[in-house]
Amino acid sequence: MISYHGKNSLADNNLIISKKDEVYAKITCEKSVAKELSEFFTFYVPGYQFVPAFRNRVWDGKIRLFNLQNNTIYRGLLYYVEQFCSERDYTFEYHDGIENEDEFSTYHAKKFIESLNLHARGEPIQVEEHQLNAFVHAMQKRRALIISPTASGKSLIIYLLFRQLWQYQNLKGLIIVPTTSLVEQLFSDFGDYNNSSMEEHIHRIYQGKEKDTNKPLTISTWQSLFKMSKEYFEQFDYVICDEVHQAQAKSLTDIVSKCTKATYRLGVTGTLTGAKAHEWQLMGLFGQIHRATTSAELMEKKQLAERRERMQEFLKDIQVLTVEDAYKRMMENSVNGRSS
Repeated sequence: MISYHGKNSLADNNLIISKKDEVYAKITCEKSVAKELSEFFTFYVPGYQFVPAFRNRVWDGKIRLFNLQNNTIYRGLLYYVEQFCSERDYTFEYHDGIENEDEFSTYHAKKFIESLNLHARGEPIQVEEHQLNAFVHAMQKRRALIISPTASGKSLIIYLLFRQLWQYQNLKGLIIVPTTSLVEQLFSDFGDYNNSSMEEHIHRIYQGKEKDTNKPLTISTWQSLFKMSKEYFEQFDYVICDEVHQAQAKSLTDIVSKCTKATYRLGVTGTLTGAKAHEWQLMGLFGQIHRATTSAELMEKKQLAERRERMQEFLKDIQVLTVEDAYKRMMENSVNGRSS
């Protein structure tokens, strides 16, 4: 048991947080506190005014992330439960080891990556710093919502997670993507990184394909799975959703909520809508936001790489120039560097 105490030590304002399953936590507290929690975790859904159910007055347009009937909440929102308590000087206690994190060092991650002998288009590649940090963060936290823009190498981050969880923990995983083309693209990328086909280890599902497999990884569109029973999803030890912002909210929620035994839960996307209701629901399903990098950072790195390349070319050139010509070339390069 882990206990945290605020200024107010009254039992009436104490919350006991315990594990229901890998999706939900149960909060034991007074009814008055439960009502406060419900209000704290209630938001209007974007565009609710245009939904027929709201117009017909059968729905109030709100999403409630704390269930008042059974006092449960997504485990990914426990950070905000702590924030709720802190703002009110309430106390809280964790039971059942619900907040355990894994020890996974950067050193361990680098050694593991070296052993993979990563390739792309047949050539050896290096993992970028933001990819390494996102990989380590996901392994340590077990649940995360990773934000990484287009062209930042999201598929390589997912590949590293798959290989680590398969090779070292023998876990069976599910990766959910929004389209058939992305099923094939991710499968192709994994084969590229491995420098050989992954057909033996990866099962793909879309357009009526067989859904049962003994392979360690299944990649599927969410459309192919949202009607499957809860029992089907109990086989998966981890779930990763790529391009999570593109999935329909209800279908994604239903699928990920059925993965009650998935100890690792990761969402990956290039962007979020900015709507609080949407972001908090995704954090509830997957965990706190981790911003791997930004488009501006990627652009800056590209510009720095281009400047280094220009400087290397310049240094090669001046080896055969006179002192006077070398000085002129250096001044030209300096002016061009400032203007670029």
